[in-house]
Amino acid sequence: MAGDLHAIASASGNSHAADGIAATPSNSHAADGIAVAPGGFHPADGTPGAAPVAGDVYGTATAGVRVALEAGVAGAGPLGLRRRWDLAHAVAPVLAAAFAHAPLRHGRPSGWRSTRQALRRHLPPVPPAPPGGGPRAAWTALVLDAPVAGAGRTFRSWCRSGPGDRPTVADLHRHLAGLRPPVAARGHLVLDVADRQPGDGWRVPLAVITALLDDPRAAAQAEAATLGLAATPRLWERAARDALTDPALAAAARECFLAAYAALARQGAARPTRDAVADFTERYVLRGRCPADDVLDAMAARP
Repeated sequence: MAGDLHAIASASGNSHAADGIAATPSNSHAADGIAVAPGGFHPADGTPGAAPVAGDVYGTATAGVRVALEAGVAGAGPLGLRRRWDLAHAVAPVLAAAFAHAPLRHGRPSGWRSTRQALRRHLPPVPPAPPGGGPRAAWTALVLDAPVAGAGRTFRSWCRSGPGDRPTVADLHRHLAGLRPPVAARGHLVLDVADRQPGDGWRVPLAVITALLDDPRAAAQAEAATLGLAATPRLWERAARDALTDPALAAAARECFLAAYAALARQGAARPTRDAVADFTERYVLRGRCPADDVLDAMAARP
C-alpha cells in the first residue's frame, strides 16, 4: 500500500494525502455542521437524476442530509479519532433506517424504504482496514479500491498503471468528489446517512448525529446499543429495505434516539431542537416507523 499512498500524495501535491484524512478537498459547508447534497433523488420519489456507476456501492451525489463533524483527536478517549470513526460506522445503518424517506422510484414503490441507501446494500457494517491500520488506512483503502466513474477500474489499479496513464490531481479530486460512502473523511467526518426529511426535518438528523458523537455519555450508550449489529448479516440491505420494521435496527434506534435526546437536554440545546427530536422519536422511532412509511401509507390509501 505504501506505493499507492505515495501515488496519491504525488497526484494531489498534498503532504498529508497519505494519512487518508487531509487528502480530500475541504468542504465549504463544514463550518455549518451540515451539507445538503444537490440534485439526485427527490425525497419521496427516489428517482435518480443520474444513473449510478455500475458496481458503485458508495452511491453518487444524491439528495440527503450530510452532517460534518470534527474528525477527533489523536489518542484514545471519547473524542479520539479511532473511537469516533468506529462509532460513526456503527450508528450509520441504524440512522439510515430511522431517517429513510425515499421509498418510490418513478412514482411507484421501489421495494425499499430508502432507494438511495439501497445502493449500499452490499456494504459491510464497518469497512475493512489493512492489517494494523486505523481510520486513516481504512479511508485510504476505500478511496483506492472504489471504482473510478466511467473508467472500469479502481483508483488503485489506475495508480499502478504506466507512467503516461497515471492519475493527475484533477483526477484525484474528481474521484474523491464522487465518493459518497456513509462515513467519509474530508479533513473532518461526514456522515451521509439520512435521506432528505420533510419540511425543516433536517434539524433532527443534525441534532441526533451531533449528540451521539460529541456527548461522551451518549456515545457510550450508542456503542452499547449497536454492539451486536456488527455481526448482523446484510445490515445495510435490511436498513434500506425494512428500516425500523427490522427488530434489531429498531431496538438500537430506540436506545440511540433516547440517548441523543438526553444529551441535548444536558447540553441545554434550544427547546425547538429538543422538541423536534422528541416528536420524531415518538412519531417514528418508538413505533418502529420511518418517514418513508408515511409516503407508502399515502400511496396505499389512494383509490
